[in-house]
Amino acid sequence: MPIVKIIIDDSTSKIITGSYEFDRAGGGTLVIPSGSSFPETPAAKELFWRTDEGRLYRRSDANDAWVAVVSAVAAHHASHESGGSDVVAHQNLSGAGTNTHAQLDTHVASISNPHATTAFQVGAPPTSRAVNTSNGLQGGGDLSADRVISPVYGSAVNTVCQGNDSRLSDARTPTAHASTHKGDGADAIAIATTSVAGLESAADKTKLDGIAAGATNTPLSSTPPIDVTKTAASAGTAAEAARQDHKHDIATAAPGTTTFGSASEGTATSLARSDHAHTLTAPSAPADVTKAAASAGSSANVARQDHKHDVSTAAAGAAMPGDSAAEGAATSLARSDHRHSLPAFGSGAGTFCQGNDSRLSDARIPTAHKTSHEPGGSDAMAVDAAAGTGSLRTLGTSATAACAGNDSRLSDSRTPTAHAASHKSGGSDAIKLDELAAPTDVTTLDASVSAHGLLPKLGGGTSNYLRADGTWATPSGSGGVFGSNPQQAASDGISTTTSSTFQDKTTLTTGALTGTYRVAFSCEIMIGAANARYQCRLYNSTDATELCFDEQRPSAVSMYTTVSGFVYVTFAGAAKTFKIQFASQNNFTTVTIRRARIEFWRVS
Repeated sequence: MPIVKIIIDDSTSKIITGSYEFDRAGGGTLVIPSGSSFPETPAAKELFWRTDEGRLYRRSDANDAWVAVVSAVAAHHASHESGGSDVVAHQNLSGAGTNTHAQLDTHVASISNPHATTAFQVGAPPTSRAVNTSNGLQGGGDLSADRVISPVYGSAVNTVCQGNDSRLSDARTPTAHASTHKGDGADAIAIATTSVAGLESAADKTKLDGIAAGATNTPLSSTPPIDVTKTAASAGTAAEAARQDHKHDIATAAPGTTTFGSASEGTATSLARSDHAHTLTAPSAPADVTKAAASAGSSANVARQDHKHDVSTAAAGAAMPGDSAAEGAATSLARSDHRHSLPAFGSGAGTFCQGNDSRLSDARIPTAHKTSHEPGGSDAMAVDAAAGTGSLRTLGTSATAACAGNDSRLSDSRTPTAHAASHKSGGSDAIKLDELAAPTDVTTLDASVSAHGLLPKLGGGTSNYLRADGTWATPSGSGGVFGSNPQQAASDGISTTTSSTFQDKTTLTTGALTGTYRVAFSCEIMIGAANARYQCRLYNSTDATELCFDEQRPSAVSMYTTVSGFVYVTFAGAAKTFKIQFASQNNFTTVTIRRARIEFWRVS
């Protein structure tokens, strides 16, 4: 923990700070607690140094407030330097001596060895140390005087070659080395290319050998080829060759005017472009459409694609009851919304009946005519017609007869025909096991050692088992319960908080259980400042119950403390959730937690 020390005068046993006087009998060093916040439970007249403010505080005599005593001294070293407002001469410092800066500078610049320092004292080699030469060099000697080392020139071993040695001349005749310039030699000459001279390749040699005697080189033409026209084909007489990527132009001309007449190939030698267009003679408006004989026409002009004919029309004639249908003889046509006049509504001859005429009502009472529908009547209905066909029905048991309301065959009490196979798997009316009604406690269909059947009613509990004889039993021995259903949850990573509200670190949720279980927990926790407290607990969030709780103010800062414990919890068939939670009791200090674990198993 950081501390601030104040020295007490041994003669007075007091320290005077600002306007406050603090007694300390016997003198010595006063150790004052410090931190970035005041302690929670201070004592009257207690001193505390705020590290975040650089200020000393004293607790009032009434222990109800902190009072500032002295502030930190501001940086002011510049005032004591050369040119400052409060220059301090180094001779005035304690133990500084009497020499001035000028005397010190003269002494430092001296090269006359004023302290009689020896070579041995500074690690220099003695003058008896020798510098020896080897191959190609001469001279040397000990260090008592200046020595010269020079090369030994010559052409023998252990000599060096001078820069103007004739052996270094490019004009000298080289030794035999033709093989070095071949394809696989150390200094091979490259094969010739179209742009760089070089050796002839084997392929080039073969090609040259294959050129026949008297062969000529036909030059490539630089003149554009002639246009393509509709003329007789010709091999040509030019002495130049056409280039591989040459291109002919095609002679084209404007097409003529299109008129009605016979088709003709034409005689022009020029060709037509793919997007050419013919001029059409501008037509006049077409004749009206009438009911007349069709005609191809005799005009030499063509009609535009979007031309339109008018239609000759006339008023429609009156329609009379009894008129016969007739095509008519008019050459004019009828408009789509034309109307014919009709006779008036009435009840006499030559008139029409209106839609709401009472004579058309379905509500009128028809005259008696039932006999007409009976067998032998003028409008007799069929009797016992085929199934699905409307008719009169006689009572009976045939396929087409009707069934009387009191027919015994309609009774629910009749015995059904055998049909068990239809309810079996794959039958026409198979019954699904999980769609049957809820069972009762009848054991008639339970499985036995001699036949398949239903599962016997469950015995309850979590540790018993179904025996081969169809009964439920509890395993013998204590191992059947103790230590069963183990579970655990762990969170090894580091988590932190400065909140006084509990935070979740790790969680374990059980299944629906019965019996008594041991719930154990452990974790490592650390505080970030002195005089701070942490809180840690094992919490049952299902029942909102605090099972274990720990709150401490560790003596050491930034060191982990192990927290652990266990409890016994009784389950009654429901699941529960357990959590390790932590918080900062001071609501400002960082609390760190790691390696949190919850372990869980049955004990009874």
